[in-house]
Amino acid sequence: MQRQNLIILVIAVAAAGTAAGIWWIARPSGPGENGSNAAANATPVVDKPFERDQFFPTFDLNSDGAVTFEEFNEVYSTWGADKRFSRGPGQPGLAAREAFDFFDMNRDGSIDTEDVRFALDEKWAKFAEQTRARGLTPKLHKKQWLALNNQQVDAFAKEVGALALNQLPFAGSFFDRKYFNDGRYARVTDAAGKVAEGFLSESGGRLWLVSTDARLLVFRPDAVDVKEMPAAPALEYIKNVAGTPFDDPQANLKLGQRCVELGLKVEAGAIFTRVLIFDPTNAAALEALNLRLENERFVPRNE
Repeated sequence: MQRQNLIILVIAVAAAGTAAGIWWIARPSGPGENGSNAAANATPVVDKPFERDQFFPTFDLNSDGAVTFEEFNEVYSTWGADKRFSRGPGQPGLAAREAFDFFDMNRDGSIDTEDVRFALDEKWAKFAEQTRARGLTPKLHKKQWLALNNQQVDAFAKEVGALALNQLPFAGSFFDRKYFNDGRYARVTDAAGKVAEGFLSESGGRLWLVSTDARLLVFRPDAVDVKEMPAAPALEYIKNVAGTPFDDPQANLKLGQRCVELGLKVEAGAIFTRVLIFDPTNAAALEALNLRLENERFVPRNE
C-alpha cells in the first residue's frame, strides 16, 4: 500500500457504474438496499487510497507511457462532482490542474512512471515536507531528490526546458541544436557595413547566425560577406557542451573552467550556474561566480 494522502472520493451513482472496475465503490447492504428505504439507498461517500498501478490504465489514453494534461483532463473532466482526487479523507476535491500537478513531480508537463512512483512514495513526501519547511523547493530529477532555492529553481527550469526543446546554451540564452550542427563560426558583414559574429548555418536558401549577443539573425547569402573563423574558441565550447549533461556537476565544472581559459565569460557563467544546481557548496563554482552560500541562498561575496 502506497502513501494514502491522495485519496479518491467516490459517490456511487448510476453514472459512475463504468468506473466500478477501476475504483472500489462501497455500497450499502441490508434490507433497504433494494429500494425499500430512500435514505438507506443513498450511497455514502467513500475515501479510498489511490494505488500506483491504477494511474496509467486510467489516464494514459495513447499508451505511450506518459500522460499529458490534455489526456488527464479528458478523463478527469468526465468524473464530475461524484468522484475527485483529494489530499486526504474529508478533504475537498482537487481541480484538474491541481490533481495533475500532484503527480507531475518534476513539472515538465507530462507524468511518467517515475513521477507517479514518487508522488505516492512516503519517503519522498517526507523529504518534500522537510524541504519546504526550510523555505526551499523540492524537485525530482531522474533519481535525484533536490532541495533548491529560488535561484536554483530558475536555473533548473531553464535547463529542463532547453533539454525538452533540444537546445544548447550560448551567449546567455538557449538555441536549437540545429543552428550549431554545421560546425561553422563566422563574422558576417551586411551591405550597410553592420557586423555580426557567431555560429553560422544554412537552411532554406538562407544563412542563419546565432550571434554573440544572443540574437538569431537571418541573411540572404548573396547580400552579405562571410568570413569564417575555424579557430574560434566557441567552436570548442559548443562541441563540449553538446556532449555534457547539464546534471553532471563535475563535468560541467571542468567545462566551465575551460570556458574561462578560452575567454568565454558568458558561457562560463552559465556552466558554473549548472554546477550549483546540483552542488550548491562547490567552492570553485561559487568563487567563479563571485558568490557565497548563506542560509542556503546565493549572495554576492561582498555583501
